[in-house]
Amino acid sequence: MYSVNNVNYKVENNISLKSIVNRYENSTITSQIKGFANYIILNKKKIKRNELDDIIIKDGDVIVIIPFVGAG
Repeated sequence: MYSVNNVNYKVENNISLKSIVNRYENSTITSQIKGFANYIILNKKKIKRNELDDIIIKDGDVIVIIPFVGAG
């Protein structure tokens, strides 16, 4: 299992962190506006967007995605 924002998921074969962030950004679960991930934190370490492809999720990973909140 791995968790995204305190929700647990079953580990899929060779799923990258980029796939998980894309799933988050394309979901409308949190709001009607698609969320852009402002900060991505994996196991308490901030990850840059250009590193997402290289990171394969493994059992026990804890992911926190903090959305960009624009003025409005």
